[in-house]
Amino acid sequence: MSTGLYDLDYAEWADETAKLLREGRLREVDMDRVAEEIEDIGKSQRHQLRSRVTRILEHLLKLQLTSGAARQNNERGWRGSIRRQQGEIADLLRDSPSLQGKPTAEMLEQCYSTAAGTVSAEFEVQPPVSCPFGWADVLPQ
Repeated sequence: MSTGLYDLDYAEWADETAKLLREGRLREVDMDRVAEEIEDIGKSQRHQLRSRVTRILEHLLKLQLTSGAARQNNERGWRGSIRRQQGEIADLLRDSPSLQGKPTAEMLEQCYSTAAGTVSAEFEVQPPVSCPFGWADVLPQ
């Protein structure tokens, strides 16, 4: 199998590599690329977790910092989004239990920093400097 296929047509490379692996034709497989792809799957799972946590924190901040029409017009949607993200996190943790050890105080602060910047720009409010929420507010119960 040509190693250039990866760069030319990723989907075809994936299909061809899977076929070679199933057939036991390991000498024809670009093992370094396969290893990179497997590592990327783990990175993607961790990124998905951080992204969902950030989205929840954005909506929690909006609920905390907005009032009037902005809140009245959006509160149900923000609460619904929080529930959806929590459900997706529950699925992610069920599919990849090792991620349960990933939610750290450092991750919460990093996600909060991103969320606070977004909410500040969107609503011209000043969020607290440090995260006022804990994992119990973010993770599904």
